[in-house]
Amino acid sequence: MSLLAQRPDLARSVRERLDRAYSQACELLKFKAPLVRMLAERLMTAKVLTGKEIEVVIRLMGRTKGSITPCE
Repeated sequence: MSLLAQRPDLARSVRERLDRAYSQACELLKFKAPLVRMLAERLMTAKVLTGKEIEVVIRLMGRTKGSITPCE
């Protein structure tokens, strides 16, 4: 029997933390969606992007869509 099965309080705490982390990840992806789409389009074309090329996309998106920075 697993520890989480033996400890419902611990299982509940773990589930709450996972739910919060999932929600935060979803919100971050929604906020960064234009940047993620642009990077995906560039990757589909180029197959590989250097760090410098990614920085250029981030800067371009920041100018056109408000302040966009790499994920915190």
